[in-house]
Amino acid sequence: MNSASARRHDLNQRYDFFGKRKSLINRTFSTAVSPASALAVSLLGYYTLAMAVGVDDNENQAISIYIRIVLFVLVLVAYTRPSPRPFSRLGDVLLPATVFLFIYMLRLFENIFISDVVVAGGAAVVMGMFCVGAVIPAYAISARYRGIRENEFIAAVVLLFICMAVGLILNRDALLESSVTRMGLDRINPISLGHLGFSFLIFFVISFRRSLWMKALAILAIPLLALVIIYTRSRGPYVAGSGALLLYVLLLKGTRRVWLISGLGLAAVIIGFVMNPDLVDIVTTQLSRTDINSDMSNQLRVIAFRGAWDQFLDHFLIGRYVVEQQTGYYPHNIYLESLMSVGAIGSIPFAMHIMLAVRSAVSIIRDKRSTIWATFTAVIFFKEALGGLVSGSIWGATGFWIASFLTIAVWYGGYPSVQRRPNQGAIQARGAGCP
Repeated sequence: MNSASARRHDLNQRYDFFGKRKSLINRTFSTAVSPASALAVSLLGYYTLAMAVGVDDNENQAISIYIRIVLFVLVLVAYTRPSPRPFSRLGDVLLPATVFLFIYMLRLFENIFISDVVVAGGAAVVMGMFCVGAVIPAYAISARYRGIRENEFIAAVVLLFICMAVGLILNRDALLESSVTRMGLDRINPISLGHLGFSFLIFFVISFRRSLWMKALAILAIPLLALVIIYTRSRGPYVAGSGALLLYVLLLKGTRRVWLISGLGLAAVIIGFVMNPDLVDIVTTQLSRTDINSDMSNQLRVIAFRGAWDQFLDHFLIGRYVVEQQTGYYPHNIYLESLMSVGAIGSIPFAMHIMLAVRSAVSIIRDKRSTIWATFTAVIFFKEALGGLVSGSIWGATGFWIASFLTIAVWYGGYPSVQRRPNQGAIQARGAGCP
């Protein structure tokens, strides 16, 4: 699909069949069910909405199900929307992920329904999060990624941030009380809250230079998000979020890197020393907690890592369990989980998928013509990949699968603002009728 067809698609979003400009209501509804909104809510929507909706403790499970259903419906509706086709077949570059997910799904099914392995959260939660929250949205959004419009994506993320800010206000008493130890809520644990805060912070860093009003919003949002991240006292988000931002800065070219480093440095000084010098102590204290003898979290991680590695060695080729047997839980490392559950053979396509995603993410970030949403997705992939080293599970890593799929689709499938098109010369030659 050439750039002219992409422009026609963009015009169709704003005008009806008779050429009349669509009403504000129609345009708002169109944005709400667009691929851009589907991407935003898939990566940021669940915990944002869970925070914004005030419910009693006994309603937590019900509201969680309702939110996930709403988000899934939005993804399905967005998938039905027409959009320009990719320049190449995405099935080829997404094949390694497809093979791995199929193998892992078989292992998950066999463990739960045949071997009666008890999986934390229960079969319905695990299968639901894996299929409804991760796999289906990853394929659906990747298939419609060329219908993602930047202004719609920015509007959707800003609206979600407003919902988060409202949730912070509604739950301020519980948040302030828990901030003495680790800030969190009944519906959102500190690790998830920290990752959510870092995802929004990454968005505002990337979109800062877009317009004056985005700069103003970022200046207000970044200090608030930094406080939330710091008071969650979660090392996983600290390492994953800061590591992703560091990679983003290092991969930038020219003056963009200089300005971003200067801005981030100034923000760190203001937040860390002007607002409250104790904030630096909180971060350094949490990062320095590496003693496995005095830190229960570290002890459990070490036990789970060693157990997962031993299980991999016991079933080297094809793996055996999706659960680490000593802790009865996933090993909090998606790469070790892959080895212990599907073995070396099953992990080969997983490794191939990661290499494709890393190459795509690096290329998108370094391309000056990349869109904000494509760059955001690439950085989020790095954050999720780093976070997967110390937390999470394969079946629950929704952000990892969606971001990795979309990053590969954007780079290999071609996009008007990311001009990398494999074999572009051959494609043009065929279009001109050359042999």
